[in-house]
Amino acid sequence: MPKVAQSFKNIVSRCSAARATQRAPASTTALQDIENTPPPQPRARRATRSQPAPPATPPLAELEKLRSELAALQDENSALRDASAEQARQLVQSASELRSARETLAKVRQAKRELSAQKRSLDDQLKEEHSERALHLEVSTTVAFNASQRMRKNGTEKFIDKVITPSLETWVIRNGRTIFAKQQVGEFRERVAADYREKADTHDQQAAKKVAIEKERLERLAAVGMVTDVAAVEAMTLAKLREQLEIHKDILKDPVLTDKKQFKWGMVKSLIPRRMAVLAALERYHLANPGALKAAEKSVLLPSPMEVDGEHSSIDSEADVDSEDDMADEEFF
Repeated sequence: MPKVAQSFKNIVSRCSAARATQRAPASTTALQDIENTPPPQPRARRATRSQPAPPATPPLAELEKLRSELAALQDENSALRDASAEQARQLVQSASELRSARETLAKVRQAKRELSAQKRSLDDQLKEEHSERALHLEVSTTVAFNASQRMRKNGTEKFIDKVITPSLETWVIRNGRTIFAKQQVGEFRERVAADYREKADTHDQQAAKKVAIEKERLERLAAVGMVTDVAAVEAMTLAKLREQLEIHKDILKDPVLTDKKQFKWGMVKSLIPRRMAVLAALERYHLANPGALKAAEKSVLLPSPMEVDGEHSSIDSEADVDSEDDMADEEFF
């Protein structure tokens, strides 16, 4: 482009010079005279030869030449302009395509992030469901829960996870076995669940048996009744004193006897401590129920059947029924 502009400037300057030369004659007649004038005759040759002078170029021919060069330069300039315009259009089109590609890439990245978030949430839900299934089996008893805890502690759950692996399935296929690993895991789970159910049934039977024994014991204690005569209490044996302590503890709910920190059966294994415990419990009952002993002839009080059939129909724990000290007592009935 700089070369074309410089050439254009040169041609314009030459055209200006030619026009100035053209304005120099006085009139059109002078130009016609110049055109009609015959060319000058060559001079006679001198003794010394000299170089001939170049013929002078007419101003009109030079102007036409300059006009043709100017037209060529204009054509070249227009061609360059068309080429630059085409390149500009291609550049704009490429920029628009690049912009659309960037927008598409941003949408794809956003969709990828959403899919990753959805995958993480689904993985969390799957893990939660797996843990819930491991904790909540078909049987919801204490034995089943403890067995599930033992299974996880012993690594059985890890064994189940190890069984369902692509490497093991490949090994099974290579060895030509018809039973797949998942089927073996399903059978294993069924055997574990059957074992849980069997243990749960045994536990339920034992618990029902203990509840029946406890209910029978409370009914028998209610039938025996609470002795309010101090002389009769002092004349009782160990077994009778134990009956009175059980009445105060399990039926009348004496606050001192029901507190494991204040009362333990090992503290009243001999005769005198047990008798003192019964008398202290009787004194607390007198203070709590002053109007219950108005009839002097009543030395034995039968507790209300509602107190027997209420919340004591089930046991709280095995330690309340059969403690180690009670089983060691010879007079335990």
